[in-house]
Amino acid sequence: MNELPIEKPTLEMLSYESHIDSILSANHLDKTNYYLSMVDMEVILLENSTHTFYDFFMGRTISQVPLSRKFISRKDIRTEDELVIYLEKELKKEKYIYLSIDTFFVESYSTAGNKHIVHSPLVAGIDKDKNILKICDFFDYTHYSFQWVNLKNFVQAYYYLDKFLWEIKIKEREKWLYCIEEIEPTKKFTKVDNSKILTNYLKGNSTNFLRKDAYYFINQRLANEVSDVIYQIKIVHGIQIYEYLKERIKYSLKMNEKFDKKSITLLYKHFKVYKYLMNELDLDKEWIYDCEEKSKKVMFLGLKEMLSNKFSNYSAMLNLIEDLKVTEERYLNERLFK
Repeated sequence: MNELPIEKPTLEMLSYESHIDSILSANHLDKTNYYLSMVDMEVILLENSTHTFYDFFMGRTISQVPLSRKFISRKDIRTEDELVIYLEKELKKEKYIYLSIDTFFVESYSTAGNKHIVHSPLVAGIDKDKNILKICDFFDYTHYSFQWVNLKNFVQAYYYLDKFLWEIKIKEREKWLYCIEEIEPTKKFTKVDNSKILTNYLKGNSTNFLRKDAYYFINQRLANEVSDVIYQIKIVHGIQIYEYLKERIKYSLKMNEKFDKKSITLLYKHFKVYKYLMNELDLDKEWIYDCEEKSKKVMFLGLKEMLSNKFSNYSAMLNLIEDLKVTEERYLNERLFK
């Protein structure tokens, strides 16, 4: 049996960011660069023929962490036996394995046997004698945990997804789908420039384009659904995200629809990151705690809206978001350019 150390992430974000967090914690590695990467926020604007969608993220470009990361193509592993041999060999070398599967076939997922959804767990252990594999993920799509799952079912989940991947022509930019990532702890890393990270966050950037969204598209193909294609139309990074959070709220009000949990918890997690960096960046404790309380209020008001249809908290949420944006922008500018 080969089993690598793993811990619960301090920040439960998307799968990949949580996997990195868990590996760093379990191996007692420096997390400063990880948290600095998580300061940045991102939104992807998507649309189909009738709706606009806002998909919010944190820390999508994790850089200079004490991990060695190498990609190989899924095509390099052609058979079920080869996949098992590969997993056993790399885990023996103390490498974690990150790859995508169809969760329909893996018993630990809440949608197993009912719905085809692509997800990307982290493999952290194997016991061939018992025919089980230790994987880490959001099995209920809400909370991060570790589970031993049936090895044969996992292999089936991996190769079922493979049936559909190669008909989608987006390989260059979707490594999480088309590649397997080997992640190995290392002591070697270079500390990033704190001021540069924060300056880039303040400047922000945006890119316009029109391309199919891989996540939605592959899930439609897995489920054999014929529905309206969803396109990515814009990606925005940095402090500009506040404006898109306000847009998201106004759009929900206009369309009479509820929020998604990811968007309303974004700012609360953003200021939790600042708490972890408080000493490293020599940040004002009072400022951080004040912003954290306001962001927590945004989150609670949003959750309240999700549980009701009264739409009575939108104005308060918009005001708090604007207040947080002005406060953060002013504080960072004073700190960086005083």
